[in-house]
Amino acid sequence: MSKFGSWVCGINPEVEDLDDGTMVRGLSQRPWSRLGLTADSFRPIRVGHLDEKKKNAQGHWETVSSIPLWRYEGRWQPAIIFRSRRLELDYDGGVDAYHPPTAQHPNGRGPGLGRDALGNASSSSRTAYNPQHPGALINGKTWDHQDNTPWCGIAVNPTTKQPYLQGVSDPKPGFYVAKSALIDPTWKASDPRRYVDATTIPFLVLYKSIGALGIIQGDYAAVVVNGPHPRVAFAIVADAKGFGHGEGSQALLSSLLNRDATSAIDTAQGLDMMFIFFRSSAVYLTGANPGHHWSSSWTRSDVEARGQRCFQEWGGMRLATELFGRI
Repeated sequence: MSKFGSWVCGINPEVEDLDDGTMVRGLSQRPWSRLGLTADSFRPIRVGHLDEKKKNAQGHWETVSSIPLWRYEGRWQPAIIFRSRRLELDYDGGVDAYHPPTAQHPNGRGPGLGRDALGNASSSSRTAYNPQHPGALINGKTWDHQDNTPWCGIAVNPTTKQPYLQGVSDPKPGFYVAKSALIDPTWKASDPRRYVDATTIPFLVLYKSIGALGIIQGDYAAVVVNGPHPRVAFAIVADAKGFGHGEGSQALLSSLLNRDATSAIDTAQGLDMMFIFFRSSAVYLTGANPGHHWSSSWTRSDVEARGQRCFQEWGGMRLATELFGRI
């Protein structure tokens, strides 16, 4: 038995493409009603949208663009789908994602420092305090000791309100402990093993509108790149954000680009991508903390193997490339 444990496959019949654009499960002889299906189960259905928002001159968020969200069951693996030509880069959970500020690098990013700027780990312009450099400017301002930073990407000691630093036995001593939304609760909040490392594990960010359609942290996903020679990368859902048009871990972007990713994938790179989130695909673990969906013992190959199984159960590359012409 694999480390994921046993899981139940669907009937998995072949999908037949009809001339009118609908899809039928050709090997099933049972009435649709007995399966809880309708005619809409065999075609992609628009179920919502993803918003892209920016702050206006008054500092308020406003929607600047939207893309549609679709539901399509495929064979027997239900999925939520959208298309985008952009994929933001997420370092959260990475052991070397964030470093305390220095006098030379007040954003904590630089040679030998964090991969990402501290401003991206906080919802405030006052982002960090380093005892070695208490007067260092952070985004042009000094740290206000009476105004603790609202960290959103770094684990914080609930007593001191200060971010955890990795110790000598951790992978990156002196770096902050970056966190992901998906966790392994068998480790303490101050332990990097609790979180999903963006530099080694391919993952996608869960937006609120996708979560409202039944996708949860720990579900699996596929990202298909359209073109004469389409390709696919697999991921787990492991972080969260309110809105956007696609965001994934450094490991996922590197897989899609076939090189080490240091910035987002944008329209200039010309990638037409389909994001397929497989509903109810999260693995329910048992033990001391039953019900969680991530184990620090899992590797990139474990995530990719599970994602590939879900993708094939849903319909695989043949169905994905066909849907590029329909949504």
